[in-house]
Amino acid sequence: MKNVDYFTFEGDKGSAEIDKQPDLCPFCKKHMTPDFIKAYKPTKDYSGQETLEIVFKCTNENCRGLFLAYYDNGISGMRAHSDWFRFNGSGGARYREIVEFSEIIDKISPNFSIIYNQARAAEGLKFLEICGPGYRRALEFLVKDYLIAKFPKDSAAIKGEFLGQSIQRISHQDIKDCAERAAWLGNDETHYVKKHTAQDLSDLKELISMIIDWVNLTEKTAHYKKTLSSKK
Repeated sequence: MKNVDYFTFEGDKGSAEIDKQPDLCPFCKKHMTPDFIKAYKPTKDYSGQETLEIVFKCTNENCRGLFLAYYDNGISGMRAHSDWFRFNGSGGARYREIVEFSEIIDKISPNFSIIYNQARAAEGLKFLEICGPGYRRALEFLVKDYLIAKFPKDSAAIKGEFLGQSIQRISHQDIKDCAERAAWLGNDETHYVKKHTAQDLSDLKELISMIIDWVNLTEKTAHYKKTLSSKK
């Protein structure tokens, strides 16, 4: 246990007890004992829970990055009071990093990159209850824009139908299989009861990544088959 002095965003001061400091830098991924910089206690987080945010500095000489450690007012054994906080992960600039996609993906679906990165920003800010639906929306734009590019005459129908109906239009079996499973997990992120409890957000993101890889590969293959022919 460690005692820390904190400031509120209103300028008040206080003291709290934390269960531990982070020992892994979220940037360089090195184990270290960070330097304490400053602690802040928001009034409440978005769920109404008491939280604490502490700025630490990585002591790895090749990093020295500042990052945030997140704490919530949890329960450990018989201890549970307003001035005790439990470590709940660390981060910092991760949510500001923009994932860049290939020129192929950006051309097919310009909105996909925007929605995906907004969902990722929510995840980086620990808004884990809302980032899943964001990734699900990004998936829908990617799939529908891909199909509209393939079948422009069916654009109106594709825009108006359910994602599952659009997925059935995909002729490439690997893309179709990945999209179906991504849709299952994406729908779980929007529903009250999850059907696929063995999978989580990381699986949804991995399936989206696989769809992107397959689309890139098939589009590149089509390009070279069209532009490069054998000379007899």
